[in-house]
Amino acid sequence: MADEEVEKKVSIFGKSIGEIPCFRDSYFYGICTGFVSGLGHFMFTSKPGLSTHVGMGAFCISTLTYWSYCRWKHNEQIKQAALIKAFLQEGFVKESGISSNDEDMIASV
Repeated sequence: MADEEVEKKVSIFGKSIGEIPCFRDSYFYGICTGFVSGLGHFMFTSKPGLSTHVGMGAFCISTLTYWSYCRWKHNEQIKQAALIKAFLQEGFVKESGISSNDEDMIASV
């Protein structure tokens, strides 16, 4: 049975958490920021209610900020990879002297 171990993966909207880009990092930074800011606020003011609000607010703001930045960078990398792929295919077609019929076949791949 050790060979047949089944891993249960947490999924959100039908997608595994591991497949969502930037999910792990944004929540990690959000949790750390929220914890540190809430604890720091409590150490200075000794108001537990207000400190939990500060910590939760810092968590939400830092998570959304880092998520937005990371997704923007991820999309930029995807665009650059597509552009490089197009340039490489174009250069391959020009160097090899492939006809336009063959060019359509290569583009569809």
